[in-house]
Amino acid sequence: MEILQPYNNTTLQLISSEDSISFQPGFLLGQNPPGVIKLSVFSDIGFYLDGEDLQNTVDFYVKNEELFIKPNEYLDRNGFAEANYNLQYDFLTRSNTDNFHISEISPSRKEIRLSVVGSTISDSLETSLKRDLNETSADDATYQFNSFLEISQGRLIPINSYAFDYVTGDKTTLILKLNEPLPSDISNLTKNFNISNKFLSSQAETIFFIDREGLALSGLGLTIDEGYSTTPTAIDDSYSNYNSITSSASENLVEEITRQQKDLNLNIDYEKFDNHVFFGSAKSKLQGFKNKAIKLEGLYSQISSSLAYSSSLKVIEKRKIYLNK
Repeated sequence: MEILQPYNNTTLQLISSEDSISFQPGFLLGQNPPGVIKLSVFSDIGFYLDGEDLQNTVDFYVKNEELFIKPNEYLDRNGFAEANYNLQYDFLTRSNTDNFHISEISPSRKEIRLSVVGSTISDSLETSLKRDLNETSADDATYQFNSFLEISQGRLIPINSYAFDYVTGDKTTLILKLNEPLPSDISNLTKNFNISNKFLSSQAETIFFIDREGLALSGLGLTIDEGYSTTPTAIDDSYSNYNSITSSASENLVEEITRQQKDLNLNIDYEKFDNHVFFGSAKSKLQGFKNKAIKLEGLYSQISSSLAYSSSLKVIEKRKIYLNK
């Protein structure tokens, strides 16, 4: 794989400033604490894709007091597909924050409290942090404004100031005031961060990465599953004809099932309507309607008879009253 011109096919020389900077082999080890070169890869529209610390003599090298970085080695190693990428190089020294976590975040998200898990910040650790933040001896309390909160996705948030709190919670904690709000995806108890300084300015380059060898199959997709067996397995398929299948059955299979039937559902004589038509059938509905009609007719006759008898009694009573008069 290669990077297209105007860059060299195998290397990319970074220019940090107009001033000439001389690099010596092992210059990272000369930093205090030792430095790293971190590469963060973004898509052409700014989405974070991947990133890690580059490997000496593999991803970069020093020649004639000049620093050469080979991003094609990293992109090839991590299976990037042919596309446009934005590369960000950060030259960092990191403080010892392995046992720290974010214990509190202010409402503005511009102040955070860092605590040691299950303990307090020791005097030696406090001295080390002051030396790293001030970039000088711990006795000199002049902050150099060159420290950053390094979090995931290649983000570096400048630290405006810091203070050690000796009162809250009866233990020593570190409070950082940030230049911009902490992203919403970073929450309390987060441990994936670093306090870092830059020993060189960060560099950003836009490249087009092509795959001449066809090594990238699906970009940053899933890795190949090699856990399954590739040994072919023999399958014994025996074919049968009609005679071999029906040899164990009699010639009249239906009669045999009828003769040996044990299930009550097989004893139904479908020639008779009553044997297989039950609830909701047309016949039962007609019979029900007939019965209801006969019953209603009888009730109507009784009601009519009762009304006629009542009328006769009323006529008789009227005649008695007339005769008495």
